[in-house]
Amino acid sequence: MNLHLSVIIPNYNNAQFLKECVSSVYNQTYKNFECIVVDDCSTDNSLEVLTEIKVHYSSLIIHKNTSNKGVSYSRNKGAELAKGDYISFLDADDIWLPSKLENELQQIEKTSSTLIFSPYLWFDKNKTFENIEAKNNKLENVFDFWKDSLISPSGLTIKRDFFLNKLKGFDTSLSGCEDMDLYFRCALYGKEFTSSKIIGVHIRIHEQNTKKNYKKMYEAHIMSLKKWHQLSMEWCISDSIKYKQAITNKLSKSRYYASKLNNSKLQWKTVFLGYKILGYKYFDKSIILPLARLIKKTIDNKYDYIP
Repeated sequence: MNLHLSVIIPNYNNAQFLKECVSSVYNQTYKNFECIVVDDCSTDNSLEVLTEIKVHYSSLIIHKNTSNKGVSYSRNKGAELAKGDYISFLDADDIWLPSKLENELQQIEKTSSTLIFSPYLWFDKNKTFENIEAKNNKLENVFDFWKDSLISPSGLTIKRDFFLNKLKGFDTSLSGCEDMDLYFRCALYGKEFTSSKIIGVHIRIHEQNTKKNYKKMYEAHIMSLKKWHQLSMEWCISDSIKYKQAITNKLSKSRYYASKLNNSKLQWKTVFLGYKILGYKYFDKSIILPLARLIKKTIDNKYDYIP
């Protein structure tokens, strides 16, 4: 198989990681690709670093957005510029292992998959962390994509035509969870995810990671939940136990970020939303203990918020 791939790297203020990131692409054992970096108007020296990198990798394509538009827009823009049959995404602070693309393409040749992913490990400046769940990923139905994603955008390869024309790309209205949203919509179309089963990506842990922005993540989880609830109603898939579990899991993650903010108002908001969507069915044994803790916290704080 000699498919032409387009690698898309969205970047915003990741100058310190760019050389390692881009080098991990050009060090791939599979060579039939183009590499596009979409810079989202970085305020650090990213463009200077990219210019230096292009001296070593002359085929590197650098595109700068006209204004700061977010990671979803940047990924979509890269896909519009791409010429490959498949597109592979790589965040600018992450890296690929050398055989990542080759392993994926071997699976594509066997399965003719529309979507394929490589499992990932986390790493920081000191060590690498095992990620058994990602390696043993068993996504069985659409509701699995409501959970924290076991697929990283940096590990995803997808048919360009399907991504642009069917999915219409990443949802630019979401400030987070945009990857989970994309996978959820893929699953609605009945697309199965094929895994290379071989670790191909290292996800960097650092202070600028989006998941450390608790307010942003809370808002993203709530916004995406409302969207997915609406889609579930439209696609007539909301009448199942798994749907209720999906709603409960999503709200549990929302409460987690609200608790990190020490904000009982936001925690109560998730309770109200759960009741609005599921009615009394929301109040099963999985919510009773968290709800009791929230009531106690509210009382201990001298009724700073009374629902």
